[in-house]
Amino acid sequence: MKSHQMTRREVSFAMAGAAGTCLLPQSLCAGEKSPLADWRVGRSVGGVRPIDQLKLTEVKAAGFSCIEISISDASTAKMDDGEWLAWFKELKNAADAAGIEVRSVHIPFGKTWDISDPDETVRKTAVQKCGRYFELIELLGAKIFVLHPSYEPIKDDIRPRRIESCIESLKELAPKAADRDAVIALENLPRTCLGNTSGEINRILDAVDVPEGLQICFDSNHPLKEKPEEFVAACGKRIVTTHMSDYDAVDEKHWLPYEGVIDWKAVMTELVKAGYPGPFIFETAKFKDRPAGDGEIFETWLRIKKEFENG
Repeated sequence: MKSHQMTRREVSFAMAGAAGTCLLPQSLCAGEKSPLADWRVGRSVGGVRPIDQLKLTEVKAAGFSCIEISISDASTAKMDDGEWLAWFKELKNAADAAGIEVRSVHIPFGKTWDISDPDETVRKTAVQKCGRYFELIELLGAKIFVLHPSYEPIKDDIRPRRIESCIESLKELAPKAADRDAVIALENLPRTCLGNTSGEINRILDAVDVPEGLQICFDSNHPLKEKPEEFVAACGKRIVTTHMSDYDAVDEKHWLPYEGVIDWKAVMTELVKAGYPGPFIFETAKFKDRPAGDGEIFETWLRIKKEFENG
């Protein structure tokens, strides 16, 4: 029988289970360490030029220790190979100078990046384009690659075929990620997109069955058919990163936490119960009616943490 070495996530989950409710906020006693004490906090930043527009020194000064680089198709579409690599080197140098880790990369998304497209030519092209981002592992140090399972709209009658195509693509991509000691974080999506429920995204991961190369990015403002905490309760052991923001539960809004309807204490409780060790990655930079600064975003984390720890 093949021996199995427990991962950090499995160890955390086992400890949480063994401890029962000791990790829950209502059981915190005087002097007891909070399960959120060691969580790092990060935020998603756009891959823009010039790089100094990212103001990474200000991001670090606000309290963030890591970032996700979110890449749009428009940012890279006209770059040749040399330009493409030089751009990411510049991003890495700027992050190092600011003392901040590039923890994850959000692979571009859109119709031409749709790994669930039933057109085999389009699907294979999307897989090839997505797989290229693994070249950045050595350059950026990031080993988490956030990926959308589909584009939309998706009609009910074609949904099963789209799921099959998505699974086929992930069976090609996940082993390549695992071979590089990296992981694809498949993001739960809203509306008619694939992965719009915990049940569906779990079925996709079960079918691919490459856990070392495929896990979940939990986006808190995407569940529209269940509450965010219900999604976490069903998928928590598979969550490797987050996109945290708030919404009205009608559609995604990407508001700052507490601007919408999410029960943040419930979400954090489920993440802790699942053994998720952090970080808490924001994917928002706005209130309902105005932009939010780095300090305001980080203050929201402090409020979430305080609310959780006070029980």
